[in-house]
Amino acid sequence: MQTLQFPQALQTSQTLQTSHFHEDEAVAKLSKLLALECGMSPEKAEQIYIAALLHDAGKKKLSAELLNKPDKLTPEEFEVMKTHTTFGAEMLRCVEGDLGVMVRKVALYHHERWDSCGYWGKSLSKLPRYVEIVAIADTFTALVSPLRTYKQPWPPKEAIDYIHSQAGSHFSHAMVNIFLQLLRTNDRIAGIYEPLLVVPAIIVTPKNATQGGVRNSRRFRI
Repeated sequence: MQTLQFPQALQTSQTLQTSHFHEDEAVAKLSKLLALECGMSPEKAEQIYIAALLHDAGKKKLSAELLNKPDKLTPEEFEVMKTHTTFGAEMLRCVEGDLGVMVRKVALYHHERWDSCGYWGKSLSKLPRYVEIVAIADTFTALVSPLRTYKQPWPPKEAIDYIHSQAGSHFSHAMVNIFLQLLRTNDRIAGIYEPLLVVPAIIVTPKNATQGGVRNSRRFRI
């Protein structure tokens, strides 16, 4: 089997990305900034960028009809949707070394949760931190994106409030705090979402962010 080093893996990402390229790119750029905010090295952050760029590679195995369904998925359809994670991990077996381990774990586990209620019942606390980084970047991007056929884009403030409300359940308190700190202090965030035609007013003070207006009960899929 062909194996790929770091530069080749980045080149390969161009053929494995989903049709929602701008979403994938936004997830990757936000993940990289989060990794740096977590104190990771620039080299590690660049690897996380690639892993995030490829996190949904397995969706290329699913039908456009399923991916673009405007209505709620049936239980059977949801089980099929979940397989994009296993497909992605399998497709990325060609990436070798530490980067290969990372891209496969991100592809397989980016829908896991801190409370073990994700796709495969694993807790993010038991997975490498880079998985949670991509998971939170993916969730935020999916919320504000205008490219999802089954929902309208959320206003950035509501998406931020939602992430804040998920501390201790979907994500760790530590990661949510890092996410909010990054949004408050990094003026590059808005530029990440310009290709999605979203101009978020990202600079926020998330005090009492979970009170009022948060769509905790609103169901969405990523």
